[in-house]
Amino acid sequence: MSHSSPSAFSPNLHFQLLSEYTEQMAAELQKDLIGVEIETPIVVASFVYFDSTLNRTNNLGNQLAEYFINDLQEIGLPVSDHRIAKTFKISPEGDFTFSRNMSELKTNIEIGYVLTGTLVKNDRGVVVNARLINYKTNVIAASTSKFLPNIAIRDII
Repeated sequence: MSHSSPSAFSPNLHFQLLSEYTEQMAAELQKDLIGVEIETPIVVASFVYFDSTLNRTNNLGNQLAEYFINDLQEIGLPVSDHRIAKTFKISPEGDFTFSRNMSELKTNIEIGYVLTGTLVKNDRGVVVNARLINYKTNVIAASTSKFLPNIAIRDII
């Protein structure tokens, strides 16, 4: 009878959902904001790869943005969704209000801050750098960084 040696790592014990990482990051952003009043809405943009274009994202970058929308609301910050279309689209497949087509979007949304960030991939996972930026002044009001191991994101990327 062969016995394998016990391992200090067990995927079932060490796996964290992506939402748990973003909750931790939102709490870190909140610490940076002590004494800062955020009254104008925050829009959350897709997180992008840290490359020469700063224009490439993927499912992870979009899911991070989705989770942060919820997490910022949970800590009491005002959040606005900039992807709301001017009109609803109703079809047999469903009722739709989101769009990524600039000509379909509302143009009169108030933006006070933007939460965005970068993704830096390495062999072990991805480093997520997030920052809350004043949209008018480009001043960073809060920032945080977290390493997401491959095991936590392997089904997302």
